[in-house]
Amino acid sequence: MPSSYTSRLKLERQASGENSGTWGDLVNYTFNRLDAGIDGWANVNVAGSANVTLTSNNATTNTDDSTTDDQVHNRTIEFFGALTGNINVFSGDVENSFTVYNNTTGSYTLTFGPTTGTGVAIDQGTKAIVYSDGSTMVDVGKDLGNINVLGIGNQASSNYFTLPDADGSAGQALTTDGSKALTFANVTGGVTWQTVITADPANAAVNQGYFCNTAGGAFTVTLPVSATLGDEIAFVDYAGTFDSANLTVGRNSHNIQGAASDLTVSIERAAFTLVYVDATQGWLLKDN
Repeated sequence: MPSSYTSRLKLERQASGENSGTWGDLVNYTFNRLDAGIDGWANVNVAGSANVTLTSNNATTNTDDSTTDDQVHNRTIEFFGALTGNINVFSGDVENSFTVYNNTTGSYTLTFGPTTGTGVAIDQGTKAIVYSDGSTMVDVGKDLGNINVLGIGNQASSNYFTLPDADGSAGQALTTDGSKALTFANVTGGVTWQTVITADPANAAVNQGYFCNTAGGAFTVTLPVSATLGDEIAFVDYAGTFDSANLTVGRNSHNIQGAASDLTVSIERAAFTLVYVDATQGWLLKDN
């Protein structure tokens, strides 16, 4: 009965009486294959748009040289090259596991998995830990779902936050719901200062600040038609002329300081912020 090979690592199973005089060499080939399977690394060029099947040889060809030995029996595989189309990289229809690095370029999809089964897309520039049952490849990291992060200052298992599944929008920040779940939310409070104005900027915008120059004559800045709790708008006497040429803040249907009337500012060098609270009080002076 001749020697045979295992289905996964393709290690030679020597039959009784086989390989007389070369038995030691074949054992070393097996050690080389085990060494690669536990800690080996392969750099595989997958450039182009054609599917790639990783080379898979019997252990008797292993020389303990990562540049010439087969590709599929390494623990870690790095794919590189410029993709010109979506490709599949096939690992064979046997059970296996890998740490994979998609170091390709070209903004195309690389799907890694069995030859006749279901693979997983490995995002460009990312690393993944994957395993296959011979028909379906699974990305362990993506299969974990939300990640629990231990709280800073107390590494006990009960103190953690759950990160959101998706990215937030530009400028948003993570906030907690008080029950360990984090979400992305818009940052509120404070104002963004605008360039100097000498007339109403087609209604003031919430969370903005205005340097008002009335040196050329008094004018009115009209508040926005809609407002919500916490909205702020700030005003500053740019030229020190509010006493001689007043600034008027038009209420635009909202109360100001609880009164249904516009606000006239006649104090030189006045600087103040209005914050909206509700329909009863409307805009209130936050500081002056």
